[in-house]
Amino acid sequence: MVLLNCDAEEARETALDLLVAVRSEPFLTPSGALHATISIGGVVFPQANMTAAEVMARAESALHAAKREGRDRYIAYGPNGQEQARQRLALGIGEQVRQALRQDQLVLAYQPVVEAGTGRIAHFECLLRILGPRGEPLPAYHFMPAIEEMGLSHTIDLHVLDLALKQLAEHPTVELAVNISGLTAGERPWVDRLSEHLEGHSALGRRLIVEITGTAALKDIEETARLIAAVRNFGCRVTIDDFGAGYTSFRQLHMLTVDAIKIDGSFVRAIDQRPEAQTIVRTLLGIAEAFSLETVAECVETPAESRVLTDIGVPYLQGFLYGRPSLERAWLAKSGESPNTPDWKNQSVVPIAEARAARNN
Repeated sequence: MVLLNCDAEEARETALDLLVAVRSEPFLTPSGALHATISIGGVVFPQANMTAAEVMARAESALHAAKREGRDRYIAYGPNGQEQARQRLALGIGEQVRQALRQDQLVLAYQPVVEAGTGRIAHFECLLRILGPRGEPLPAYHFMPAIEEMGLSHTIDLHVLDLALKQLAEHPTVELAVNISGLTAGERPWVDRLSEHLEGHSALGRRLIVEITGTAALKDIEETARLIAAVRNFGCRVTIDDFGAGYTSFRQLHMLTVDAIKIDGSFVRAIDQRPEAQTIVRTLLGIAEAFSLETVAECVETPAESRVLTDIGVPYLQGFLYGRPSLERAWLAKSGESPNTPDWKNQSVVPIAEARAARNN
């Protein structure tokens, strides 16, 4: 909302009026009255050398502050030195992302998901990377927070979908997984783009896995359920990522009608040394089996972790032990011939630690 000819005090009064208006009267829905509150962040502009992007970033920062302080309140932007430095960094990275989009420097890295015990590749997860000044891929933590803060999540999710489906179309044997953000999960354009790609190419959908984080899925479970239903109608499979990190009830899991869960890495790390983590993973595995869902454990980094997870009965594993995200399309190297050759799925990934030991011997 933009208020014209409005100073800081008038903005505050308007915001307080909005808070009271929303808080005092319930919204009437077919299922009954719904009581709600809102959080508001504000910034006064124009100021010298402030761009539209900076105005939006500062308003967003104030909104996050209102949520952190308990919601149902208004916070005016008032940065400290650290906050200003963070925003300058986010703006710089946001511009870097936009430039990378224009220059086709946003690329995919691929990490294998393997069968426990055999190490046979089941599919690859697509992870976004930006090519740096020397052509080196920059990891996601370098730019993902800025992407979310600058409101670029929708654009990035569409771009990742385009890149992944291009690979699926060019290589008819590979299966790929893509992630979508919580914001995208509640929007129609992503599904429309998927429909455009799959029109007349329905077989592509059967080789695409869509991963949605559990916390994002539960923000608006009915909206997420509609998205999942639409995606599965195209033949795609759906995975709930970071499962166990947040609260997911049996009823909510039933409403989402997904195909698989991915156990959050916080339960996997050093699981061989943590009996309580083993108990949690067994519980999550039991939930998955009750709903006839596949299960993937992520962040597997050591042979000991792999052995414990395999013994517990987790069917699929993913992590640095079996391969770091790579720009190389491993399915081409595995086949050794044509990208249409399905031999790569019959190959096993040798854990990195075992390969290193073999070389040393």
